[in-house]
Amino acid sequence: MFSASTVEQANDFLNRKDEAHSLHDCIKESTLDVLKCLLDLGQPISNLTSKISLERSQVQWHAILFAAQQGKLDVLQYLANEKNCDINVYDYHEHDAFYFAVIRKRFNVLDWLIQNHYCNASMERIVDTLIDDFYITPEKYFGFLDYYQDTPA
Repeated sequence: MFSASTVEQANDFLNRKDEAHSLHDCIKESTLDVLKCLLDLGQPISNLTSKISLERSQVQWHAILFAAQQGKLDVLQYLANEKNCDINVYDYHEHDAFYFAVIRKRFNVLDWLIQNHYCNASMERIVDTLIDDFYITPEKYFGFLDYYQDTPA
């Protein structure tokens, strides 16, 4: 089912000393096939939420949020559609996949979230997120309005 190279890469992630980060490392550094293989090799699906160290504290950060932040649309679709992960999960600040896609300018993820009506995604929320979090107009910061100006509703 998987190539020898894919299995080897997945085993490398599975055998890392810091097992809690193996899933997130795989999402960031590898391909969807390696992630699928990693899950097949025994990475528990319950480990989709692993502890990420932020500011000296342990925080639960779901792989859905990490995939959105990284712009890994194929991983996001796989986790949502094939692994039945809740796309509307949020972190300890109540930020969801939509928020991370906005702040990281992940247009591919934003388009998918908006088209599939996930995370209360809308152009209005993009503007609100930018103004609330950056206290500036979106035209000056990201050019989201330029990007979405010609996009059909």
